[in-house]
Amino acid sequence: MKPEKPSIFNICNDDLNFVLSELKTSIVKLKNAKILITGGTGFFGKSILSSLLHLNVSLNLNIKIFVLSRNPTRFINKFPEVRNYKELFFIEGNIINFSTNENDFTHIIHGATEATIEAHQNIFNLSEVIIKGTKNILDFANKKKINNILYISSGSVYGKQPSKNFTKIIESSGFYLDSSNFNDASGIFKKTAELLCNYWATEKNEKTIKIARCFSFVGPWLPIDTHFAIGNFIKSATTNSDIVIHSDGSSVRSYMYTSDLVIWLLKILICEKRFLTINVGSDEAYSLYEVACLVKKITKRNIQILTENKPQFLSTAYVPNINLAKKNNLRVFTSLESSITKTVKFYNSLK
Repeated sequence: MKPEKPSIFNICNDDLNFVLSELKTSIVKLKNAKILITGGTGFFGKSILSSLLHLNVSLNLNIKIFVLSRNPTRFINKFPEVRNYKELFFIEGNIINFSTNENDFTHIIHGATEATIEAHQNIFNLSEVIIKGTKNILDFANKKKINNILYISSGSVYGKQPSKNFTKIIESSGFYLDSSNFNDASGIFKKTAELLCNYWATEKNEKTIKIARCFSFVGPWLPIDTHFAIGNFIKSATTNSDIVIHSDGSSVRSYMYTSDLVIWLLKILICEKRFLTINVGSDEAYSLYEVACLVKKITKRNIQILTENKPQFLSTAYVPNINLAKKNNLRVFTSLESSITKTVKFYNSLK
């Protein structure tokens, strides 16, 4: 019996093959492409990169993939399997001031951001990465004559919506972003970066910009020790600790699995539209308390779910309306229960 091919970044082959099955006819548009990816070593990046490598080998696409990384050696040492892919290259540098002699890029997937709590508390550094980093990417695109960019933005650009009588957020929605509230900084900076991207694309007719406003996600390499609630729930359950919700649990969220995310992002990248700003995420809404109960049920742990009713924490809703996505032939494939099950299995496999 032929042994199973080792997975990339410990992401299961079932996930990679599912992405392949959904994209095998459309992804040929990227045949012979040369793609620069920023943020290619983070949570989203590992899923995007592993899927692109799998598609490339499986379909003989001859895509050359360049990943910007502050420390490629450390990443390669941690994931030595990347050495097996001759079409994968690393550019050492920082999003704020990198440079390269490479030319002939056809696409940029710009997903560089900061996910840690510490990063979101340092407003100056956060603005450097999001705003200055985006400006540097756009200047790089001009210099290298790259006309096709996918910018991975965030649903945080809409501001905070109270959970009472909430509506699913459409692309034209807008709630209050408070410039005196540091928790709103990421949304404000992302919105500014979107403005820069749209302005860049209007300079010449051949330029295309796709902006993917990403909501909440779960899957391999989800940070489980930062400000992502579902990640904290999974960490607590897998370590047999009580789940603590730092609110009354009534905030409403939805979660998309990373394989679905990759399918959406790559389809958005290759779509024919010149301008597209689109929500990316699941529209299946759950309260945080319901999410915690689901994590407990899936992990079968004898633990408690504790809430902290802190009045200073506004109960919010963060759920996209994905009607525009559906009109663009995008759909959610993976249920939340299946998504959590797969993520728990992934983290158990790392032990």
